[in-house]
Amino acid sequence: MNLPGIASFITAAIESSQNSEKERQRVRNLRESFVAGLHKQHVPFIIEASKSDQLPHILALRIKGVEGQQIMLAANRRGLAIATGTACGTGAHHPSPTLLAMGRTESESRELIRLSFGETTTESEMKEAARLFFLKLRAKCSLLRKYESIFQNMH
Repeated sequence: MNLPGIASFITAAIESSQNSEKERQRVRNLRESFVAGLHKQHVPFIIEASKSDQLPHILALRIKGVEGQQIMLAANRRGLAIATGTACGTGAHHPSPTLLAMGRTESESRELIRLSFGETTTESEMKEAARLFFLKLRAKCSLLRKYESIFQNMH
């Protein structure tokens, strides 16, 4: 019988159990901080989740008119890892069947991004991510205004 191994396992299990609620609250605070950062930047976003049954470490959201792929690429260039689409459709380049089944359009499905908050996620990363979302949205709106101006001048 491996008594040192058993004792080590028990100690690790106790520590993990004692720290789990503290970590869950820290991750919940990170998520809330990120959402507050988006509100502060006036980013119009939609959280795709049940109002009552949400995992604190995952946030799926959409920014109307901005493809998730654009945000993901910009985030990756800054060292922030985010994903597009649903977890069950990771790597797929077609609209998520899950989101379509939830009544989202193909366009809305392509807007989805997912963020995961873990033990290595920092508050500064959340602030940078919220700022990035704002910058991407501002660039998109600026481009739309430019095209709108060109179109109006054509008529």
